[in-house]
Amino acid sequence: MTQGFLPGQFSFSGITEDIPQLPLLDPTEARTKLIAAGIYTADNAPSVEILDSLLKDIATRIEQWLGYSPAPTGYIETLRTNSDGVALLRNYPVLDVQEIAVFNDATPGYEPVIISPNKIRGIWRQDRRIYLLSPLTSIRVTYIAGYNPLPKGFSQVAFQILKQVAKTGDLSGDLSFLDEPVRDVSSISLPGGLSKSFRLGGSGGPKGGSGKDTGSTQLDRILGGLGSYRRKIIT
Repeated sequence: MTQGFLPGQFSFSGITEDIPQLPLLDPTEARTKLIAAGIYTADNAPSVEILDSLLKDIATRIEQWLGYSPAPTGYIETLRTNSDGVALLRNYPVLDVQEIAVFNDATPGYEPVIISPNKIRGIWRQDRRIYLLSPLTSIRVTYIAGYNPLPKGFSQVAFQILKQVAKTGDLSGDLSFLDEPVRDVSSISLPGGLSKSFRLGGSGGPKGGSGKDTGSTQLDRILGGLGSYRRKIIT
């Protein structure tokens, strides 16, 4: 990976290599935790390769629910500076800005043409904004955004889903059970010390302001604690 911007200045060094995405939960650690939880033994636990593939499927479902990838991820974004020469990046928190290219997009129906990929001056103050000396200019920004380190809650919910999958014995990556509605169980006491349990309907959505999200699906319930990280893109 080439060196990107330092706070307060731009330093251009060309397109960087693809950025390997950090897993929400390391597969080797996941295997150890599954054995410690008594779900498997060291002899019959799934291989690291199988768990790695399964954890990627789980991460995809978590990212779809969140509306973005929380792990450090590389992005190439085309946007336009405002009248003050400021551009706001879509993904955050921004960890590193690596390249800016200016585009000539004045001709409708034609692909934008890079004018100057290497000689733009500006300021990045380690937030979503970049400040250029070029107002109302179309630019392409290559940058890294995500949480580093990842908050612990992400690995916890990933392992919670993994445990549920492991208990079913189906490690094929079928996560359709996460879309099933939540049905809470209630019970009443009967004469003779007996009790009867009933499954109620779906919980009807998140509980606002309580800090807990029961949700309407199994995935909503599991990820309720990550509600503050969820984003909705309005177009």
